[in-house]
Amino acid sequence: MLWETMMSGNIGDTIIAFLRSWFDYSGVEGKLILISAALALVFGIIWLLGYRPPFGKKPQLWLVAISSALITIIVLALIYMPLSYLLLSSVHPSSVAEVLMWMLPVVLLAGFLQEGAKMIPMLFFLRGNDKNDPKMGIVIGAAAGAGFGIFQLFWTYNQAFALGWRYDGIESLIPFWLAFWALTLHIGLSSFVGYGITQGKTSKYLSNAGFIQALVAYLPTLLVVITEEVTTTYYILAVIIPIVVVITMAISYNLRWRKYGSETPAVVPVVRPAASISPAAPAAPLHAPPAVSITPAIPAAPPPVPPVAPMTPAAPVTPPPIPSPMPSTPPSPSVTPTLQPIPSVAPPQMPASPTVHMQRSWFILPDNSKISIDNPVKIIGRNDFEKVVSPDNLRYVSRRHCGITAEAGRYFIEDLQSANGTKVNGIDIKGLGKHELKDGDKIDLANAVALIFKVSSAS
Repeated sequence: MLWETMMSGNIGDTIIAFLRSWFDYSGVEGKLILISAALALVFGIIWLLGYRPPFGKKPQLWLVAISSALITIIVLALIYMPLSYLLLSSVHPSSVAEVLMWMLPVVLLAGFLQEGAKMIPMLFFLRGNDKNDPKMGIVIGAAAGAGFGIFQLFWTYNQAFALGWRYDGIESLIPFWLAFWALTLHIGLSSFVGYGITQGKTSKYLSNAGFIQALVAYLPTLLVVITEEVTTTYYILAVIIPIVVVITMAISYNLRWRKYGSETPAVVPVVRPAASISPAAPAAPLHAPPAVSITPAIPAAPPPVPPVAPMTPAAPVTPPPIPSPMPSTPPSPSVTPTLQPIPSVAPPQMPASPTVHMQRSWFILPDNSKISIDNPVKIIGRNDFEKVVSPDNLRYVSRRHCGITAEAGRYFIEDLQSANGTKVNGIDIKGLGKHELKDGDKIDLANAVALIFKVSSAS
C-alpha cells in the first residue's frame, strides 16, 4: 500500500512520502507505537549482547548506531527511491520472467545502498588503534547494523498497525517474525563489513554483504512467482530466512570471539599458572649478585689474619683499594658490606653487571612514552600499559606477558607462555625460547600493543 502511494506521484512526491513514512505515525495509536519501540529495542539488544559492545567505555558506539539509521534512510530516500521510481515507472512487464528480471536490479540496488550507507559511520569512527582491531571492527559494525535494523523494525511494525493489523492466527504473525530476522541480518552483515575494514578488504566484504541482503529481499518475489500463492510463500520464508540469518550470526559471533594470531580472550585468565615457568629465570640473576658479595664477607670474619680475608672477596675486581679499609675494621666484618658502595664512585668499574650498566635500553610505547629496562631481568605485562592502551585491547595482554634478559651486552626477549603470543618483527616467538633483540626491533604483544626496542651505549 505504501509503495503504491509513493509511486502515484512524481519523483519529488515519492521522496517526501518515503521520508514521512519513517517519522510520521499519526495514524497509529500511541500504545501501539510504544509496543513497536519496545519490541524493536528488546530484539536489537538481545542480538547485540552476543558481541558485548562496550557502550560505556566507547560512547561513540551510540553515535554509530544513531547516525547509521539516519544516514541509511537519507541515502535510500535520495538515491534508491528516485532510481527505482524511474526504473519501475518506465517498464511494463508482460510476463513472470520480465517481473523477475526487472526486480533483480531494484533489490540489488537496495542491498548495496543499505550496506554502503551503514558503512559510512564505521569508516569515520574506526580510527587509531581501532582501525586495525578486527574485534572492534566487528563491534562497531554490529552497532551500525543494529541502529538501522532497530529503526527499520520499529517502522515495519508501525506500518502494519497503520494498515489495521489484527491477530488472526499464526499466519498473521509471520510478517512480524520476518521483520525480526531482518533486524538480525542487518547486525550480522554490518559486522562483516566492519571486520573487512580492519582487514583492508572493505570492497570484498561490502559486496558480499550487499549481495546477501539483496538475495534475501529477492526471495519473496521469486517464491511468489514459483508457488503462485502468497500464503505458501510466507511459510517458506518463515523457515528459510531464519536459517540464513542464524548461519550469518554464527559466523559473525565466531569472528568476534575467535583467536587472532595466537590469542583468544577466553584463555587470558589461564596465563597465570602457565607463566610460572619464568620465576626461576628472574630469581637467579636478581638474587645472585648479593649472594656473591655476602658469602665472602662471612668467612672473612673468623680468620685471624685480616689481610687475607679482604683479598678473597675483592680479588676479581679491585684488590688494591679494599685492603686499606678492611684491616681497620676486622672486629666488625658485618659493617664491611656497607663500606663496599665506596667503589661505586666509579660506576664504569663495576664488572659485576656490565650487561646492564654499560648500555641503556628501553621500549617506546604507542604514545611515545618509554619503559626503561634497568634490571638484568625485566618482566613486561598488562600493568605496564594501563595508561596508554584501551581496556578492550589491554585485556588480551597477559599479566606476565614476556621477559627481557640482559646478558653480556645483548638483550633477549622470551614469551612467558602468554595466552595471546608475542611477535618480533612479525614473527611469533611463543614457545621458541629466547630471541635476541636488536635496536629498532618491533615487538607486538597479543596483536594489541606495539612496541619499539631501543638500545644505546651509556655516555
